[in-house]
Formats: sequence, structure tokens, C-alpha cells
Amino acid sequence: KWFKRIKDDENSFYWIIEYDGMPIGLINLVNWDRRNNLIHTGLYIAVNEKRSMTLLMDLMSNLNDYVFYKLGVNKVTKEIMDINKNLILINDRFGFKEEGVMRQVVLKHGEYHDLHIFGMLRSEWDQLRSGMEYEKIDFE
Repeated sequence: KWFKRIKDDENSFYWIIEYDGMPIGLINLVNWDRRNNLIHTGLYIAVNEKRSMTLLMDLMSNLNDYVFYKLGVNKVTKEIMDINKNLILINDRFGFKEEGVMRQVVLKHGEYHDLHIFGMLRSEWDQLRSGMEYEKIDFE
């Protein structure tokens, strides 16, 4: 049911991340608000030994290109749980702006966690990417 629902959803996109022919994670774009020209993203790499800063930056850069230049979106947002401190720092250094914190909105293993809300505008990505080098990845 979940696969059918996401397949038929014109406002969401899901990709399996493959590395050396092996599926290692998931990247998505969801809740595309066409009226206000914004979309929400998520990224999860499940195979620890394949995680690297280079891979993460390549994925995030290519996803931003897809969002801003292929879809023509003006803003991309993401939520990061408070226990993922490294990812919070990485997104901040990558140019995403922290726009707020939703306190105790996720219950995981009996404990409540905060969600940090990040956003990036197309104009910010235009400026940031001009000084970046990253491997081009096709989203199919």
C-alpha cells in the first residue's frame, strides 16, 4: 500500500541510493507545495561503512540542483532530530539555515526528541554552488 501511495503521489519523489551497485539508503522529496514553490527533503544512509562526507555532499548538492533547477522550487526544507548532532552541524556548514526547533515532537524508544528545522533558498544555493565542486549524479 505504501509503495502504491508514493508511486501515485505527484508531489513526492523517492530514490534508492546505490553505491557500487549496492542499495545503501534512501533520498526523498515530499510535500511539494507548488503554490508556494517549496518542498521538503530527507536523506538516510543505512550502511555505515559507506557513509562519508564526500558522498553526503555529492548527494545533497545534486539534490539541490534537482530541486532548484529541474523542479524550479524556490525553497527546500528538512527536519533533523536532535540526537543527530553531526547532521545538524553538516547541514549548517553546507549552507542550510536553521529556522527553528519543534520541541519534543518525536517519541523514539520511550523518549521525546526535538526536530531542528532547516531551509535553503534557491538564491542561497546559486551563490553557494558557484564555489563548489561535486560529482554529478543522475536522479532517475
